Amino acid sequence: MDVDLARCNGCGVCVDACPVSAIAIAEQKEEWRDEKGRRRTRRRWAVRDADLCLGCGTCHGACKFGAIQMTPREQRVLTPESTFDRVVSMAIERGKLAGLVFDDPEKLSHRALGRVISVLQNSPPAKAALAVRPLRSAFLTALVGTAQQQAGEMKEDLG
Repeated sequence: MDVDLARCNGCGVCVDACPVSAIAIAEQKEEWRDEKGRRRTRRRWAVRDADLCLGCGTCHGACKFGAIQMTPREQRVLTPESTFDRVVSMAIERGKLAGLVFDDPEKLSHRALGRVISVLQNSPPAKAALAVRPLRSAFLTALVGTAQQQAGEMKEDLG
């Protein structure tokens, strides 16, 4: 996201629209002249925090002055649909997913599994993918098996 300073008047609509509070309003209180030569003493404009910005474009849609232009990012970012999605996304980005999922340090299982997730998060992507593949297969197999079992029970109840 880039802000066209000639169009932005610092109204704050984009600040309210941003789902992750990545935009703030900056203010300059000095004497200056606008594009028409009029003397001004205050200028406001939107500023984006690149570390927080998801690149979702809600600010672009909210700006009535066309001051916000979206620019492609190196990596695609998914917009969280709920607070839960937002918290999980932030934990993943900051390498804190283990602490979020396994939050009881008194339990040995939480400490052990939290450590496993921490190691996976800090591993190179190829190595992490190799470690996750067998877990994903076992998880999906169990999930599909449970769903099939429940569907069979529902069919018997209805039949």
